[in-house]
Amino acid sequence: VAHDVIKEIRDYLKENSLLIDLFSIKKFIYNDLKSLRCEVISMHPMFSPRVKSFEGQLFIIIPIKTNEWLPFVLNLIRRFNARYYITDIESHDRMMSIIQCLTHFIYLSLAKTLKEMGFDLKESENFSSPIFRLTLDIMSRIIAQNPSLYIDIQLFNPYSNYVREFFIQYI
Repeated sequence: VAHDVIKEIRDYLKENSLLIDLFSIKKFIYNDLKSLRCEVISMHPMFSPRVKSFEGQLFIIIPIKTNEWLPFVLNLIRRFNARYYITDIESHDRMMSIIQCLTHFIYLSLAKTLKEMGFDLKESENFSSPIFRLTLDIMSRIIAQNPSLYIDIQLFNPYSNYVREFFIQYI
């Protein structure tokens, strides 16, 4: 889908304009972004769209093709009292294979296990520790999101298979 969107908009982008992509995985679209005639900054907001303020939130910034716009974007993030970290595509996708792929895999596996076991969530309230309640809360948040987002993250991050296999090897 990302390739199609970039292909569709490429002729509308002017040389002095800026395109910011928000895709969770970067490597598979890098060549498409690099080929655009405008400036390009790849950005990964590390928070939910439901946050009410950018204050204290983290933006991962990957300059793809930029001269003029990067200082403006960084200043804008600072004005919102948010944080940013500048990196490259390779480092981003490697880190996201743990932070997103492995984390989602673990919580989705837990949810599937509890479901298949017929685990009674309501009854578990009588036994739950603070850590278990927190685990259920995080698991519920992940399950409530759009499943296609998690599928794409698992399928398209070039390091996700390695990380999942490494994890399974040690459980």
